[in-house]
Amino acid sequence: MPLGNSLGEYMFKVMSVRQIDLGGGQRRIEADYGGEVTGEAGGNHYGTLSVVVRTDDDPTKPNPYSWTGTTLTTSGLIVSVTGSGLSQRTGEGHKVRLRGVCHLSTTDARLTMLSKAIGGVEGEIDPATNTLKGVVCEWK
Repeated sequence: MPLGNSLGEYMFKVMSVRQIDLGGGQRRIEADYGGEVTGEAGGNHYGTLSVVVRTDDDPTKPNPYSWTGTTLTTSGLIVSVTGSGLSQRTGEGHKVRLRGVCHLSTTDARLTMLSKAIGGVEGEIDPATNTLKGVVCEWK
């Protein structure tokens, strides 16, 4: 299944980070981000990334992540975003690649096509600059 048109790009800065020891060599890392989203539902976005990592395993193995967020669009609308996928170190410093899917939801009639779409997400976390940037594309 190919990815289609870009639904928007995002550029976020980390606002806070929490690490929670889950026991058994697992840790959940939660990072709150805020920043700009472009596209039809562009505006300011705030969200939380949650990643479960094994502290006693190969750090290059993929780890599951989830995302929950909200975009406050420039037109005054609210778009909710949920997503999940896999994260993996790139081998370039501490950078992490994210690949997954997301669902956007809004009650605004002008953006109903977003509520019916599945988005393919690709992003990159750069801890050196405290940024998360990437793109969401329509999944056809």
